[in-house]
Amino acid sequence: MKRISLKGREMVAAFALEAEGVGMGTRLFITKESPVPEFLK
Repeated sequence: MKRISLKGREMVAAFALEAEGVGMGTRLFITKESPVPEFLK
């Protein structure tokens, strides 16, 4: 599986092309809903 960093329009396009998922980058890690341990945020 190839991993590519995507943003906005590219993410929508990837799903339109039936991608199973996309990488969200590191911003996801700092949200309070993220399951990442606090010491990594």
